[in-house]
Amino acid sequence: MDIEKLIERLRTDSLYADKATLEIMDLCMEAADALSTLQAENASLRKERDAAVEDVLDAAITPCSYCKHGPINGGICDMDNDNHEMFSCWEWRGPEEG
Repeated sequence: MDIEKLIERLRTDSLYADKATLEIMDLCMEAADALSTLQAENASLRKERDAAVEDVLDAAITPCSYCKHGPINGGICDMDNDNHEMFSCWEWRGPEEG
C-alpha cells in the first residue's frame, strides 16, 4: 500500500467518520504522524547511505580526507606522531553539507 495514501486516509477517516470516537480519531492522527515521521527518517537514512557509498572508494585511497578526526574535517588527529596507527581512530565524517 502507498504510504502517502494511507496517511491521507488515516487523517481523513479520523476527521469525517460518523461513528469515530475521540480515541479512534486521536489514534488515526497519531498513526498518520508516526508514518510521516518514519517516512522522513527513511529518506534521510537513504541519503546518508548514498553519500557513504560514494565516499567509500575515495576513502580507501585518501582515508584522512573522509575521517571525522582528520584536520581537513575539523578534527585533531595527529598523523605525524610515531605512535599513530592508520585506521585505529578512523571514523567516517558523514555526508558533506551541500
